[in-house]
Amino acid sequence: MFQNYLDVALRGLLRNRIYSAIKVFGLALGTVNFQTVKAAMRD
Repeated sequence: MFQNYLDVALRGLLRNRIYSAIKVFGLALGTVNFQTVKAAMRD
């Protein structure tokens, strides 16, 4: 079952490369911003 989910996800990533790259970049950017704000609030 997990293999099926993985196959579907990879197929979607490969079909929509630009859209997927934008989504992954946005997720990474959001994570970095969250960690930066968290580190700034800690000090």
